[in-house]
Amino acid sequence: MAISRTLCSLLLISLLLPGCYVAKGTKALDIFTNCPAVFTPAVRTARYTTQIDFYRKHLSGLMVFKATGDSTERVVFMTETGFKFFDLEFTPHTASVRYIIPSLNKKIIVNMLTRDLGYLAAAPPENSAHDQPKSDNNTIFKFPRGKGYDYYVADKQCNRLQRIESGTDSKKSLVIDFADGGESGLGTINIAHQNIKLTIFLRQISTL
Repeated sequence: MAISRTLCSLLLISLLLPGCYVAKGTKALDIFTNCPAVFTPAVRTARYTTQIDFYRKHLSGLMVFKATGDSTERVVFMTETGFKFFDLEFTPHTASVRYIIPSLNKKIIVNMLTRDLGYLAAAPPENSAHDQPKSDNNTIFKFPRGKGYDYYVADKQCNRLQRIESGTDSKKSLVIDFADGGESGLGTINIAHQNIKLTIFLRQISTL
């Protein structure tokens, strides 16, 4: 009889609290508030000198990140004289092109720019599946993306984002390194593709 009552109690709890189960390797939603370095945009409002190298093409100028709402951000890349290369808008779930010069308006280039800069201007969706690979020195979150994953690496206390990687456990196709410094703590950002000749290097000159 005691066993039956215990089984009934466990069944009742499972029916009443279906959302309390946390699968192995995942964290409850409290982690989103405990790790703002990962679950808020890396760059909210700041200005960077920028160099973009794509095979033999080189572009340099200013990249401006500007929050235009609680969850919306614009990224504008232009020369120091004000000639605009592109103007992109990001939300947690979308990326759109407000303007881009014709020579850059190619699908493969637009996709790479919105993906790469989206890592800086938009945080991972809070409801996306994730787990935490074990690490003694860092806090790591792993998010599914296509056939691979995105890896967000923060310091152990989860106060500062150190690196973002994309690919698989054994091979990374993209690495974004953040170096401390500047007013926002993100003095330099280096975006490097591992399988194509594309790098984006940003050095912060001010916040807005």
